[in-house]
Amino acid sequence: MGQNTIEDTWVPVSAELSGQPFPEEILGTMQLSIDRNDYFVNAGGVLDRGVIFIDSEKVPMTMDIIGTEGPNRGRTFLAIYKIENGQLIICYDLEGRRRPEEFRSKPQSQIFLMRYRRVRA
Repeated sequence: MGQNTIEDTWVPVSAELSGQPFPEEILGTMQLSIDRNDYFVNAGGVLDRGVIFIDSEKVPMTMDIIGTEGPNRGRTFLAIYKIENGQLIICYDLEGRRRPEEFRSKPQSQIFLMRYRRVRA
C-alpha cells in the first residue's frame, strides 16, 4: 500500500481529548484497521466497527465515521484527517455535531485528536 493511503492497520502514537493528553495505558491497547470504506477498532478488547466516507478532495480532507457494531453503533462522527510524516492524524468531534476546522483539541470541547503510525509486519 502507498504511503498516502489510509487503508492499513494503525496504532496510536498520541492523543488529546479536551486539550489534555489521553492516557498512554489506554492508547497502548488500541489498534485501527481501515479497509476501503470499513473500519475496525480494537480498544483493549472492546470492538468497534463501522463505515467511513472520505472526501480527499477537500482541504482539509474529511471523513464521516458511522458506527455499525460495538459501543458506537448508530453514532456518526465528523472528522478531518491528513497524512503527515508517515502518520495518520485524525481530529474527531465526539459529539457528532460539527466537523473540526483545525487539527487541535481545545479545553472544554469533545474534540479528540489522534496520531497513528502504520503497523509494520
